[in-house]
Amino acid sequence: MKMTHQSSPAEIELTCYYSVEQRGTISVSPLSNSIIIESLVPPELTVTPLVITESDSVTVNCQTPSSVPLSQCYFNFGKDKPAKPFSCQKTLTGTELLQITNQNSPAEVAVSCFYLKTHRAPNSNVFSISIRLPRPELTVTPLVITESHSVTVNCQTPSSVPVYQCWLYSVRDQTSRVVSCHQTLTGTELMKMTHQRSLMRNLLVIVTSFGAIVTELGLVLFCARRNDKNWGHMCHGTAEKGPTCAAQRTQTGSSA
Repeated sequence: MKMTHQSSPAEIELTCYYSVEQRGTISVSPLSNSIIIESLVPPELTVTPLVITESDSVTVNCQTPSSVPLSQCYFNFGKDKPAKPFSCQKTLTGTELLQITNQNSPAEVAVSCFYLKTHRAPNSNVFSISIRLPRPELTVTPLVITESHSVTVNCQTPSSVPVYQCWLYSVRDQTSRVVSCHQTLTGTELMKMTHQRSLMRNLLVIVTSFGAIVTELGLVLFCARRNDKNWGHMCHGTAEKGPTCAAQRTQTGSSA
């Protein structure tokens, strides 16, 4: 580039010749064939986001120099894999990335890119995309039980993942317990797992994704008899609304 006083990207045309000296005379050969050398700037790769699950999408953008406008770029995914021709900005799912690289989640996929302009440009910078395990879906039936009654906890795992075992996690005390992915537990067992106990025998255990919340049996039954659906939801929905519900019961109890 210094010899030709140019800057990248550029095309450099070269030929050669030679000289000989015979009897004090220097003779110059004809010019050789010409060769064109391209000096290309590597593209700039951006990846958003860098952490996904199988069902999430990631956008890879291979930015070529403004002097080299292209619509097709080539992406390297993983090691020893043939480059994939895509549009220079491409959106892929985690599942598609795993299929391209013949991997299962969790996985790390290294990606870089290049472009062609007569010749191959150097590779871009490299990013690593993390594909994490998809989250399970928790269902609990029923949501309201007594200590002696049972509740079914179903940790629904994605079909694409070979599950080894399921764990039931208590958010309250941050402990985990190995269970079958479809498990039936009594209210008493749940209370032991979460290191809690009922204050009265007639307390209900409301099982939520945040652990176990207890509420007075009479209060829940009273609210269930009301015709106002919003008022009843207030009693069932959140533990902190319990005193408000109780106050309304006291004021209107004579007319209920």
